[in-house]
Amino acid sequence: GCKYIIDVFEQIHKRRPDSKLMLIGIGPLMDEIKERTKAKGLAIDIIRTCRELKKNKIEYALIDQLLRCGTSIGANVHEAQFAQGTKDFISKLEIALKECNECDYWLDILLSTQSIDPDTCKKLSKECDEIRKLLISSVTTLKAKQKKTNSSFNRKGAT
Repeated sequence: GCKYIIDVFEQIHKRRPDSKLMLIGIGPLMDEIKERTKAKGLAIDIIRTCRELKKNKIEYALIDQLLRCGTSIGANVHEAQFAQGTKDFISKLEIALKECNECDYWLDILLSTQSIDPDTCKKLSKECDEIRKLLISSVTTLKAKQKKTNSSFNRKGAT
């Protein structure tokens, strides 16, 4: 399913870097594909940006913090795919959401100290915002389904 689509596209993208993956549709699989591809793309952009920041001799602690949270988003989304149940899945996505918010914080600190190019910061912040929206949507939907399932179970158990 999802992993296959992403793996195939990565192979195509290596040969044709200008290629784009267009996703059409709605539903859990679509959300999963979007979350995983966007989070991985952000991680790669963060790594490249941190390399540039290092060349510009920006404080190591700032670079390290941005690198850790920026790559952790995708790692948690990826790890969620192997969750031990819905509760664990939601927990992993919520951790990714927290990391996304932290990433935005460090980008703001770097921008406020004139340590990062404003256009680069704007691009990365936009990517964080897009991922944040996807994660919030996924977590909200999953929690609503979980609540509905639990209340349905409780009603059946009460009779």
